[in-house]
Amino acid sequence: MKIYVLDERFNKKPFGGWGRLYVAGVRPSQAVDEISNPFRPGTLFDTGIEARILPDGRIDFLENSGRIVLTDGAHGRRYYDLGILEKTLDGVQHVDAVHAYLAYSTDINEMKLGMDVEVAKDSFINRLRTAAGASLGEQMIPAVVNLTSR
Repeated sequence: MKIYVLDERFNKKPFGGWGRLYVAGVRPSQAVDEISNPFRPGTLFDTGIEARILPDGRIDFLENSGRIVLTDGAHGRRYYDLGILEKTLDGVQHVDAVHAYLAYSTDINEMKLGMDVEVAKDSFINRLRTAAGASLGEQMIPAVVNLTSR
């Protein structure tokens, strides 16, 4: 089985570039479409999954919770899956509700990841940031955390 990450014109994306994941040779059960293979004889199957191939050959999938935000700025393109962040932190003990968001910060002239968290105890900010970073990477550690107690 061979995989490709392609753009909307069916060109190969460079290492690290996000695109649609296509599979050659085997029809995956979740295939949403098929196209003629533009690189060799055969068929490519569209998985419907956004992914990228890393320089070491690993595949990184962009999990789609339906709340993905793309920012494009001085630091390059960044994808924030707010739904995945909320789902991850909702599993932290004593967290009752989480709402993640991006907000413009005038002091640094860029978007900041933030969240509103409803907790039974208000001493969990570090635990929440640690859980976000450990599960999702440093980029997904919120800069702003607003706690509300019940």
